Amino acid sequence: MVVLSAADNVGIATRDIPAGAVAHDLGGRRVAVREAIPLGHKVALAAIAAEGLVVRLGVPVAAA
Repeated sequence: MVVLSAADNVGIATRDIPAGAVAHDLGGRRVAVREAIPLGHKVALAAIAAEGLVVRLGVPVAAA
């Protein structure tokens, strides 16, 4: 996965990630995924509360 900004709370899958796998970025951050994540989709870096903001490129893009 790639994390585009230090302010992001999601990474972007750079390949299909199977359920139960561990995704990692070049900085060494590791995230265990619970369900399959397709190429190009978002991966939460930590739990995001219901109605919490999803931040990508340092900008809120959605609510969880």
